[in-house]
Amino acid sequence: MIKLTIHSTGPDLTVVRIVGRLDATSLSDAREFFANPHPPLPPDTSIDLSGLIALDAPGRRFLLDLRSAGHKLVGGSLYINQLLMEPTP
Repeated sequence: MIKLTIHSTGPDLTVVRIVGRLDATSLSDAREFFANPHPPLPPDTSIDLSGLIALDAPGRRFLLDLRSAGHKLVGGSLYINQLLMEPTP
């Protein structure tokens, strides 16, 4: 299960908070959320990973794609950050 919420912390900063597991069962919800966000997300949105408790390979790829698109991945646990730093096969 995954929960995604948008928070504006100022006129120039938007944060999307991800809570739960980003895996094969929740990935379609995450993709839909980012494809059609309300309100629209600026390209430099921060993605708060502090509530992310599990991540599989497709979820990892999704987060790396968000980072490549200009979003900032912030607040991840040591475990999540280590997974995101591993080389992509």
